[in-house]
Amino acid sequence: MRLIRASREMCRQCRVDEGKPPSDPHTYYDEFGRYRRIALTRGLYALVDPEQYDELNAFNWTVHPSNGGMYAHRMVLDESKRSRQRMVSMHNDVAGPGRWDHHNINPLDNRRGNLRTADDSQNGYNKPKRNSSRCTSRYKGVSWHKKHEVWVVRITVARKTLHLGCFPKEQEEQAARAYDAAAIEHHGEFARLNVV
Repeated sequence: MRLIRASREMCRQCRVDEGKPPSDPHTYYDEFGRYRRIALTRGLYALVDPEQYDELNAFNWTVHPSNGGMYAHRMVLDESKRSRQRMVSMHNDVAGPGRWDHHNINPLDNRRGNLRTADDSQNGYNKPKRNSSRCTSRYKGVSWHKKHEVWVVRITVARKTLHLGCFPKEQEEQAARAYDAAAIEHHGEFARLNVV
């Protein structure tokens, strides 16, 4: 539940006008540097480098949910499929084709400095905790084992699941810290850590 709120807060970040300097009505600043905003659907904005603003703002962008986040997309004609359209992500327009990861975890922040190359595994390491009614813990990598009444900690590395241990009912936070330590060791800069 906490990660859903964090995701919603990231989307809200793209709605506010904080950091707006009085001398320039179109360029904003935050802890990651300068940006300009491109209006999307659903009342949201994408953040882009001021140098790329004119080029990107020439298109109509929409918000599209994907992989647990909201991403900026536009439709283009796919000539290979006879007039059918396909979606192009804003981050691919900015950084080129390939798999990209948003370093600050805000999928609407498409500044070039926020995008880094990632393979499928690395991209998965940085995903937030899944949100479903079946999730038993508020922490990533931690789940409740009903039969044995313990918190079980697991991590995925190179598409293999590693069992990190079990913790008593009152030690859910220690279980989350065990996941975090393993994430730092195995996932490196792509580790998505729990806030304990």
